[in-house]
Amino acid sequence: MPPSSELETYAHRLRFVLEKLARAAEELPPDRVDTKVLPDGNSPAALTAHVVASVRGYAIGIGTGRAEITRDRPAEFAASGGSPASLAADYRALADEIDDALARLDPARLNETLVPDQAVFGQGEPEEMSRRQAIVAAIGHAAEHLGELQFIKDLAREG
Repeated sequence: MPPSSELETYAHRLRFVLEKLARAAEELPPDRVDTKVLPDGNSPAALTAHVVASVRGYAIGIGTGRAEITRDRPAEFAASGGSPASLAADYRALADEIDDALARLDPARLNETLVPDQAVFGQGEPEEMSRRQAIVAAIGHAAEHLGELQFIKDLAREG
């Protein structure tokens, strides 16, 4: 059934991208979860930690205004361990969390603007944005990293 509201559209789009990330993670060789396929790249475990934290931060923390959502960007990129199945489970759990958070958000709040706290914003100087912009940024960020994970998966399976 197609989404019927703006918020349902955002949740649907995020779930779509997160499911593709989950499927790519499941196709990783189990012994390559902590391997960087490029010297200056990310391991699948670190990439998953980063995507989950950044998308949660933007879509839920900024987008829905949940102040308890914070992130530790250096720890995201230092993350290791797990299995392809556990990485996939992290993406799917985030999709469920986003569905719930966006279903509770009053659509009238989408135009509210704020300057996010550094603890949720990530790298760089926080910029004023609307809740809508934060959710849309989360979709774009997840999609960007989907391409990266698919590339990592393909190289890991070849090598």
